[in-house]
Amino acid sequence: MDTDADDRIAAGVTALSERAAERAGDEFTRAAWLSLADPRPAEDLSPFADDDRGWVGEGLRWLVVAAVAYRVAGRDTRASRRGVEGIAVARDLHTSFSHPAQRACLDEFVADCRVAAGMDDADAAYRAAADTYREAGDAVDDPHRRATSPLFRAAAAPIQQVARGPANGEI
Repeated sequence: MDTDADDRIAAGVTALSERAAERAGDEFTRAAWLSLADPRPAEDLSPFADDDRGWVGEGLRWLVVAAVAYRVAGRDTRASRRGVEGIAVARDLHTSFSHPAQRACLDEFVADCRVAAGMDDADAAYRAAADTYREAGDAVDDPHRRATSPLFRAAAAPIQQVARGPANGEI
């Protein structure tokens, strides 16, 4: 099922292919806000629900991607704002998720937001996330299911996208 967020993502990808990084950042921001407001429209899932799969991670993903797009466009202030938004959302969701591995993933999002937005203390944030992951290890029964959940896939996707470089309209 296509959603309004899917339309914004498609528009962002189109903007990237046209080398319009600022417009891409705008579209990915809109996708983030839509995804955060309604992570699973067909299921009427609350973004604040203790969701075992972490569907709200898609909204965080698009905030990170938007921050990167704004940085590429030279819009550092706007990139910083997206990073601040992502950090605030991740920290807020920390209180929603009961599984320690999900909370560790949210800590990783905090670090990713710091890097994408060009903020200080990213190293410390990654160290904190690594510590939280180590502490969560015993609580993970099925690592594959956890690692392939929407929350964890959303955390990995921006890094994969940036790693591909500027070929074919990528950031």
